[in-house]
Amino acid sequence: MPTLKRKKSSSFNPIKVEVVIAPGVEFSYDLLDKKNLLKIGLSRSAIKEVEPIFAVPGDLYEEEGVAGKHHRLVGSACVAFTTHDERRYSIDDIWYFDENTKRNHFDGKEHWNHERRIVEHSKQGPKILDFTKHVEVHATPVSSHIDISLDPSPRGTKVKKRVFRP
Repeated sequence: MPTLKRKKSSSFNPIKVEVVIAPGVEFSYDLLDKKNLLKIGLSRSAIKEVEPIFAVPGDLYEEEGVAGKHHRLVGSACVAFTTHDERRYSIDDIWYFDENTKRNHFDGKEHWNHERRIVEHSKQGPKILDFTKHVEVHATPVSSHIDISLDPSPRGTKVKKRVFRP
């Protein structure tokens, strides 16, 4: 899946994600907030460089080992960063649409899912340090579409994408 060209920026600027699912069902947060960084024992001052990553193609899609036919990906808003001692990490917010075909959770209804992965990237490969299945709430009410935005985007300005449910 293509991602936007990356623009490096200061670690002191927020990497703000906004998600709107329906009127009154909105989330807004900084990916580099203290809570996320504490999970890996870092503060903003330890960060040398950040790269926002926005990968929301506009259509639901499947990805082997990540998202299947009835639990497709919407996309992700992420930040990759390097510390002053050259360690690399990413905070990856990933959104799905769950058709809930087994009807075994969320009252059997279709819904949007939100997960967060905090990953260390080393020569040995990526290692998930923290996986949060329930960020604000794991399952949010179904609506005709979801809007995801990242500010700044890899191009340095805010980007927003709307994805419609099937």
